[in-house]
Amino acid sequence: RASTLLCGLSVVVTVVFELPIFEYAKKILACLGSRNMILLGQAAWVLRALFYAWMPRPWLVLLIEPLHGVTFALVWTAAMQHVADVAVSGEGLEASAQGLVPVCFSLGSFIGVFAGGVLFDAVGSHAAYGIFSVAVGVSGVAYATLGRSEATCYGTRPARVCKDAESSLEQQPFGRCDDQNSKHSLS
Repeated sequence: RASTLLCGLSVVVTVVFELPIFEYAKKILACLGSRNMILLGQAAWVLRALFYAWMPRPWLVLLIEPLHGVTFALVWTAAMQHVADVAVSGEGLEASAQGLVPVCFSLGSFIGVFAGGVLFDAVGSHAAYGIFSVAVGVSGVAYATLGRSEATCYGTRPARVCKDAESSLEQQPFGRCDDQNSKHSLS
């Protein structure tokens, strides 16, 4: 059992590692693309779950908890960017689509907490995290191999601005393409 101090410290560690990713979100999006950010977030989640499945002492959570910040920040940023693309959300519906992202995250959390609680009671916490890691790993492989390529400027292909992300991205608002010839450009 973890103390309330340990639970509080784990949240602090998580947030501290989210902040730099949110700060450099434009550069990360430009270099990786939204699809690769989601896949990287899933891979980080699988590593965390495997660590939790193994973890013999509660305080060791502080060693792996930075990956939670990485996981959340990468996936949240990529999801918000993906739905901001008019090719995904539809003309004039970009803000509405972004408003649905938190709903989906919340619904997913509700289902995950409920199913996770049932699984914890049935097989124990360590085994449950092992099962979670397999489930998320399988979904990541499915997304990587079966998912269609998004037609977004930050989608599956890294943007051309990766090498000079600083100067190119300063000229573009968040969510806009730098490619003037793109049929999916929001500008």
